[in-house]
Amino acid sequence: MAEEKKYEITEMELKMYIGLAMADTIPEGAAREEEEKLSGFAAGLCKRITSHLNGSEPFSETELEAYRAVTRIFDVVQTLAEVVARNTEE
Repeated sequence: MAEEKKYEITEMELKMYIGLAMADTIPEGAAREEEEKLSGFAAGLCKRITSHLNGSEPFSETELEAYRAVTRIFDVVQTLAEVVARNTEE
């Protein structure tokens, strides 16, 4: 597996990217309440991520390890699905 790329960004850049991504995901013609809900959700994500990264409220090691375990399982399932798909095409 290739080494995962690391990024170095400031908190301001992180906030900007989350805000821009949130704006990109709002469906055109969405109601004002929906826009406010999505904006609030994005702000909450941003606050939680920056709190983890700056150490003021890090995610627990238990939460991080559980996430890693689940994503490893999904990676295995995805790989198996790809192998099955290739074998059924032949």
